Amino acid sequence: MILVSATELQSARRILTRLRFERLQSPVLTHVLATVENGAITLAVTDGVHWLESRIPNATAPNANVRFLIPAKALADAARSGIGKIVQLDFSDEPVKPLLEVTVLGRSTQTRTIYPTELASDFPNRPVVEGRTTSVPKETMLAIQIVAVCAATDIVNRPTISGVLFSPGNEGVVVASDGKQLACAPAKVPDRGLILPNAAVHVLNHPDFTTDDVEILMPESAEDFRIQFRSGFHTLIAKTVAGTYPNYRQVIPDHFSASITILESHRTPLVSWLRALKGPLKYVRLTWAKTGHLTLTQTDAGATPMIIEIPVNIDGDPPTISFSARYLANALAIGATIQLLDGMHPCLVTDPSGNFSVLMPVRSCP
Repeated sequence: MILVSATELQSARRILTRLRFERLQSPVLTHVLATVENGAITLAVTDGVHWLESRIPNATAPNANVRFLIPAKALADAARSGIGKIVQLDFSDEPVKPLLEVTVLGRSTQTRTIYPTELASDFPNRPVVEGRTTSVPKETMLAIQIVAVCAATDIVNRPTISGVLFSPGNEGVVVASDGKQLACAPAKVPDRGLILPNAAVHVLNHPDFTTDDVEILMPESAEDFRIQFRSGFHTLIAKTVAGTYPNYRQVIPDHFSASITILESHRTPLVSWLRALKGPLKYVRLTWAKTGHLTLTQTDAGATPMIIEIPVNIDGDPPTISFSARYLANALAIGATIQLLDGMHPCLVTDPSGNFSVLMPVRSCP
């Protein structure tokens, strides 16, 4: 019998579901491996490539070490049972028909449900990662979160840019790009560069990986692509992407004819406006007819133009230029200063922190 609070199960489930194991086709992989050891319970999920686990130290558990599987629905039901509730887990590991009994204990009530489950012996083994550990600050994880929005999603055709680059050059940066937009942020990273796939990045964007320092464990051999991230009670084991990241430095523009800076009080509302635009094209044209102001116009065929005008600081003579509304929103979420050459070449969006984005213009816009 194991006793654990529903609140702690809910917290663990929130991070475990980042791996989206509930959607997998293999029945055993839609379960959560529970390992009881030294009076604590560790919950783990895997998709066959990634391994994610969360430890709950405040569980009442037997001294004996045991392992059993919790069906995804059983964990969801227990986690949602309510604040202040205690969940009791009892399992039978009969080889023919293993069962899990979940009892939710309230102050004066209890609810008991029995779930069919799978054998823990059928669950994959935890990957072993041995090597050197690098401790990185939480700012590195926040930097990953900032740039990840620009990573490509086409894993089959562009695997090397379907993730985030950790580059130790230039005192350490993280980079993401999909070929039309690029984001870069300074960050402390391991001495050896790597490309972390989007699925792993999605897990690391959980707040529990961005509130404390993180230990990164990498094998000594560059031919071993496993990597481990540990923060507090949570551990992610992933595989880095094989291959070479494109030379992102060659697309960073280095000369400009004008720059504009959007006032901070207007930047967040502008990003929200851009992300809310609808229509098949979602392009916006930037013009500067009114002194000291930026005018953004979205025009789709057959639709009424949508226009917004905001005050900006202008240096030079900025050109008329068009961008994808989504890409411009991503860039402005990173920085407030747009540096431009003309309406055809990439622009650079910068922030005093050192974060920047490179944005390709749209060459034809209604």
